[in-house]
Amino acid sequence: MSFHLLISSSRYPTPTVRTLMRDLHTVIPGSHRVNRGKMSLEMLAETGLQLGVKYVMLVARWRGGPGKLEFYGVNRGGLKLLPPIVYIKGVRFQREYEFSWRKLRIRPKRLFTLKSVGGAAKISEALSRFFGSEGTVESVGNAGEGSVFLEVGEAQPHRITFHSKVKGRIVEVGPSITVRHVVWRVEKPEEG
Repeated sequence: MSFHLLISSSRYPTPTVRTLMRDLHTVIPGSHRVNRGKMSLEMLAETGLQLGVKYVMLVARWRGGPGKLEFYGVNRGGLKLLPPIVYIKGVRFQREYEFSWRKLRIRPKRLFTLKSVGGAAKISEALSRFFGSEGTVESVGNAGEGSVFLEVGEAQPHRITFHSKVKGRIVEVGPSITVRHVVWRVEKPEEG
């Protein structure tokens, strides 16, 4: 199986960081989750190359919970930090939803992005690339079973959510990430 995205964490992840990693892995097709442990960024890059992924996403901790999402391109020279860095204000985990992919033990087959405007559109476009979206759609419409829809809400603060068709109706399946702010200019981070 080929993978598009490797999901890992900063060092010393907390249980909530691990939960967000698992939730994101559950709704992003073509993703692979790796517990980082003592791996350096170079070792993560090597793992990414072995898996054939294009991108690595790190869920970093802040004050004991998930604090930010960082995205990296994978190449033979290592990992290259790519914009944006998404700082997290809050998270609603899949376990807090009536229906979730993890509870149903289903892996999504396809991911699409719901069209956004304004600042949400820029975030949505970046996440679509990293998450391997198959395209942007105007609405969920006639969603097939096994499809997931990524949405970045236009209201401030932006909310990143995932929707799917479950038992014949369109529902939010989680996780939901409330964005604190987004940084578009990135520099090489220290080892984290």
